[in-house]
Amino acid sequence: MKKIASIFLALLLMLTLSVSAYALTITYDQSTIPCIDFLDFADDNMYWATPDENGKYPVLNPTENSKPTSAVISDEYDTYLDRLDWSLTDDNEVLHLVSNSSESCGMAFKLGEFRHNINIGLESAGAAEYIKIRIRNTSASTKISFAWQRNGLSGWTRAVSTLDIAPNMTGWYEMVINIRNLNIDTNTASTRDGAFWGAQIKDFCIFPFGYNGYGSAYEGYEGASMDIDYIVIGSYDYVTNYQSDLQIKEGNAVSFEPVTLPEKTTYYIGETLDLTGFQGKIDYKDGTTEYVDKAAATYNFDEPSEKTQVTLKYGEHEFSYDVKVVGVDSIEVDSLPNEKIFNRIEILQNGFKPEGLTIKVNYADDTTQIKELRDFKLENTDFPSAGDYIININFYGSKTSFNIKVIDIEKLKVVLLADKVYYGTALDLSQFDVTCIFTDESEVPLDLSGLQDYFAVECDTAIPGGKTTAYATLVNTAYNIDLAAKVPITVQTPVGIKVTKGPALKFVTVDSTLDTSTMNVSYVYDDGVTAVINNDDPDLIVNYDFSVPGVTTNLKIKAANGLATTYEMKVRDADFSVEPGVHEGTVSLLSAKFPTFWLVFIIVAAVIVLLVVAFCILKFVLKVDFKPKRKRASFDDIF
Repeated sequence: MKKIASIFLALLLMLTLSVSAYALTITYDQSTIPCIDFLDFADDNMYWATPDENGKYPVLNPTENSKPTSAVISDEYDTYLDRLDWSLTDDNEVLHLVSNSSESCGMAFKLGEFRHNINIGLESAGAAEYIKIRIRNTSASTKISFAWQRNGLSGWTRAVSTLDIAPNMTGWYEMVINIRNLNIDTNTASTRDGAFWGAQIKDFCIFPFGYNGYGSAYEGYEGASMDIDYIVIGSYDYVTNYQSDLQIKEGNAVSFEPVTLPEKTTYYIGETLDLTGFQGKIDYKDGTTEYVDKAAATYNFDEPSEKTQVTLKYGEHEFSYDVKVVGVDSIEVDSLPNEKIFNRIEILQNGFKPEGLTIKVNYADDTTQIKELRDFKLENTDFPSAGDYIININFYGSKTSFNIKVIDIEKLKVVLLADKVYYGTALDLSQFDVTCIFTDESEVPLDLSGLQDYFAVECDTAIPGGKTTAYATLVNTAYNIDLAAKVPITVQTPVGIKVTKGPALKFVTVDSTLDTSTMNVSYVYDDGVTAVINNDDPDLIVNYDFSVPGVTTNLKIKAANGLATTYEMKVRDADFSVEPGVHEGTVSLLSAKFPTFWLVFIIVAAVIVLLVVAFCILKFVLKVDFKPKRKRASFDDIF
């Protein structure tokens, strides 16, 4: 036994060491809050970015043959990853993301071997509550969304949380975020109070241009791009003070100056900075020099000016140069949206996106440009109800407009699908065909509306045949939906009753009380279907007489509509009876119907068990040696 236990412990220790040796370490602050830098895209954290011989990226934790890491690409979100092209730039320090689709795209990571130990939640409770991101958003999108999966829980819709960011960045921008509060403020997937940020984190998902739904709006498009230096999770102090290798490198710069300025010196209002032709020189403290073609930039191309300043910056060092910004004379609608009628529910779910809308911008220098939907702002896009609306287009102060019609759900059409309904049938959405009817009389099946989770039906079918009513509702306060419909239901009439599950006891004793809660009495229908009658149904009555021992008696069972049946049970004397008798201050058992042999057997067995337990305690716990010790003779004993 000792050898088996020793071998088991040795194997367990070897397994623990092998796992520990090939996974990065979680840092814990003084309050034991886990602080995680697994998504700092650095050279020593790139195991996940190396494809195997089949071109697939690792989705499992590293083995002894793998480079150490604790973050790998999750294989549960392939749909989103397929819409995203990614690569590593800046000497593998930056994750570069480019959307190849007009639908939500994203990248998810498993947080490796230690995922069961990464507690997230309130910092005051010793859990990670904050994240810090350092990004360079080079797209026109103003959204980035995050989501996560927790251990032991499926589904992550309640986790989607969306952050507003600046578009068209030329340099790095970092943000410290209370992810718990962000989840509370921006997610609409749950009616529960509080945040989904809690328990232990399993997967962490990045949707670089927003997510379509659950309180978020997707603003991505084919070609939208973003760079991510890092995402770190932990305590407020940890994430606030965190710096990547790139930031440390920037801090070591002693000068930054232009070798050649960008070629473009004239811009039209609303354009973004073009650094084509730029080359900058950076000198570092260690005497090395680096030449770059990118830099953080500060500029304002929102107003016309003959001379406006552009400032390029690297670390704490910067320089400026001047460009011209041409203003707008007027704008006009170039092409109207593909659709003229918009569904209010779809707008609330996905945002107002009049695809196909373009405008023509007439500039002050007599040039014109065609601008697409993401290049200008739309105003008057709150739609509290159905109706006709005028949508304003605003391009840096110049305005025009166009008209649309908005429709809304007006009523429900609910049809029962089941051919027959029996006593106690639980009705739900699967048994109805539900259609949403809109204000323009158009119809959309409920399962295509995205509102299935808000449908409910109540109906008491616990009746022995006849007419009843199902009350169907569709309620969503966020969308201002409160609809109801009545559906007539006919419950089938039973032709008999029978016991489909007998009492727990096979026999009863004289004058005892029968527990009928374990019985099932069912209605029987002409098609052979049975339906269990509720035990608390007032129509269900069970009568019995257990006063005569040694006989078989019938339970007399009645239900509605005069239906009745019987069920046989055996009545007998008690198996064990005790009659106390007083003899000079003692109590004796005058009659006990209990075999003497079994009583003796039980006593002997109990004694044996006690002896075995005592021996085991002395032998294995107290280490008593029962072998006789052989005394070794000495010379004194001999002589």
